[in-house]
Amino acid sequence: MSFSVLDHYKGFVLNSFIKKDINQINLLNKISLIWNNYNKNNFFFKKKKKKGIYLYGSVGTGKTFLLSLFSQYSKVGKKIHFNHLMNGVHDALNSNTNNNKLETFIRNLCKDIKIIFIDELHIFNIVDALLVKKIFLLLEENNMFVMTSS
Repeated sequence: MSFSVLDHYKGFVLNSFIKKDINQINLLNKISLIWNNYNKNNFFFKKKKKKGIYLYGSVGTGKTFLLSLFSQYSKVGKKIHFNHLMNGVHDALNSNTNNNKLETFIRNLCKDIKIIFIDELHIFNIVDALLVKKIFLLLEENNMFVMTSS
């Protein structure tokens, strides 16, 4: 018997930690389907795979909870808050170590994981927008599956 992310969710409902929400259940089903399709190797058809999920919604709808739940279920991911990610990026860019500072930072961030969960993605200035674009391109080059929420 296989234990799924929905089983995790149902455990939280049964223990009265959360109330059952059909929208959250539907979302977890979609995330699971996308993740399973991402991991499939189809040698006959080279269909473009979705390489990430952007989760958005109102405050208090459970976006961070669902990301954390899927993170625990997948066991191959890393969750990072957007502010911490950008602090690390800016620290790497301001260091005097090498010319490929951002590439090295992203490569190190991606070690031993397949999914990166970026929580609370908010971009307020053009410089960060350009950096985030480069970060996502580098994550794609490192074959990362990216899940974000805002």
